[in-house]
Amino acid sequence: MEKAKILEKVGQCWNDVNVNPGGVQPDDKVTLYKLNIQEKPRGEIANWNEVVNDYSNIIILNRGNETEMMCRNENLRDAIDDVCEIISQWYSHFLYHYNVILYEVDRVNTIKELMDRSVDLNTRGRIEKVCEFLGGITFNELIAIGCYKLRRNERVHKMKWSTQDNALNRLDIASIKMSKDCKQAIDKCIKIVYKT
Repeated sequence: MEKAKILEKVGQCWNDVNVNPGGVQPDDKVTLYKLNIQEKPRGEIANWNEVVNDYSNIIILNRGNETEMMCRNENLRDAIDDVCEIISQWYSHFLYHYNVILYEVDRVNTIKELMDRSVDLNTRGRIEKVCEFLGGITFNELIAIGCYKLRRNERVHKMKWSTQDNALNRLDIASIKMSKDCKQAIDKCIKIVYKT
């Protein structure tokens, strides 16, 4: 027998609470919807606009798309990660071509190090030549992709926990799809990282 679907609104997202329905406390405010489920093709619903505009209706859209495995936000995050990986790979090509004929002392190891040196006109000219060779990227476009990657990295690698308790709470959320050994190991890591 299927159970009721329990969703919790957090910001603009709806989180599935069914994994821990016992976590809903007696004092929590809930809204109970009883549905009259009618599954039919969209074309058979003559008054579609009325159905859509009636706030008391809940409509579940099933396009039959079995290829979509991620929700929109997951897909966006995954795509951003992929784009940043492409940028990183391009940076590797760029650094190789930039350094290829330079003396050891003049070579750079990171894009940041190179951009710090770009105030020198000769360095900037060399940067522009390598960018032109690797796809015709302009200096301004190089700055733009660098800023994009930095903004993404700030979000991904942010230090959002200032206490061990916050870190342990985040571990509890993330550990839903984690082995017991993995959770125990990360718990130990947290205790070392937040040791004062």
